[in-house]
Amino acid sequence: MLAEETITFDLIRRIQREEQRQPKLTRLPENFYSNVAAYVTQKKNLAETKEDKRMALEIKSIEMLIEDIFNRRERKIINTAINSARTGIPPENMIEEEQAFYEGILSFIKTRRNDILKNILKEPEIKEEIKPGEKTKETAAILSTTPALTTTAGISAKMAKDMASLIVFKEDVSSFVGSDMRLYGPFKKGDIAKVPDENMKVLLERGIVEEFKVSKD
Repeated sequence: MLAEETITFDLIRRIQREEQRQPKLTRLPENFYSNVAAYVTQKKNLAETKEDKRMALEIKSIEMLIEDIFNRRERKIINTAINSARTGIPPENMIEEEQAFYEGILSFIKTRRNDILKNILKEPEIKEEIKPGEKTKETAAILSTTPALTTTAGISAKMAKDMASLIVFKEDVSSFVGSDMRLYGPFKKGDIAKVPDENMKVLLERGIVEEFKVSKD
């Protein structure tokens, strides 16, 4: 993580360009998201006070850049989790706010690989020896630090409302324009992604993807 920097439009634009250009996560300034939130709030308050239309357009541009940075990093984190599950290589340049999301995705992928792939390949699951009395502590520690991940089966309406949907592609899919008029894909078999609900419904009906839930917290 880089040292904390003063948030400006030029800084946000530079970071967005780097995220767009680099296939891996780039280094963000310390406290980037919280500082950006304060910066945007300050801009909005100033725009309302002065009724400045030009500043209102600038705020809209800033919000679009931030959303693009967030979306690109989200996709990179998901792909990083997939690679980490396969290779054991840890991620780089991930900030604190992204760590829990990464660990939750990684936990789900490892469980899925263990339940399906290892069973097919007949690879024995390696379990660490746990001393008496440590099992309960280990379970409690995992539950307190890892976001809840689950399939859609058996989720109550309240739980579903508090969770975001992701999909796992069961086959290769070419790029497509989503219902929000943004370009998605192309996707390879095994990729995990987030797409608009309308497109997700179609993909699920065609049996091309599998849905799972991740906590929004």
